[in-house]
Amino acid sequence: METSAREEFAFGSDHLEGNSLPFRKIGTITNAGSTWLTQSYLRRSGGVTQPNGEYLAVGLNSAGQASSIPQNWAPPSVPTVNPVGLPPAPVGYLWFNHRYPDPIADQDKAFLRIRASVR
Repeated sequence: METSAREEFAFGSDHLEGNSLPFRKIGTITNAGSTWLTQSYLRRSGGVTQPNGEYLAVGLNSAGQASSIPQNWAPPSVPTVNPVGLPPAPVGYLWFNHRYPDPIADQDKAFLRIRASVR
C-alpha cells in the first residue's frame, strides 16, 4: 500500500520513509455490556470539527468512516475516548479515536478507515 503526500501530512507518517504508513491502533471499547470496534489515529492539531463530522485543519478535511461493506462508506463513524497507552503525539498532531456505530455482536462484518481530502 502506498501512502500519498496528503496522507503523510494529514496523518503523521514519515515522509522520508517510502514504506511509512499512518500509525493506527485497532482495538475495542466496552460500555454498558456492549463492545465496539475502534481505531485510533493521528490527525493534525488545531482544527475544527465540521457539522458533517469531518475535521478541518490546515486546509485538509479528515474523517473516520465506517461500513459493513468496503464499497459503501458512510461517514462519519462515532468519535470516542482515546485508549490509554498511546505514545505521545508528534508536534502538530493529536490522537483521535472513533468506533463503529453498532456493537460488534450486531455485525457480521465491520470496517473502519480514515480519509483525507484537500479543502
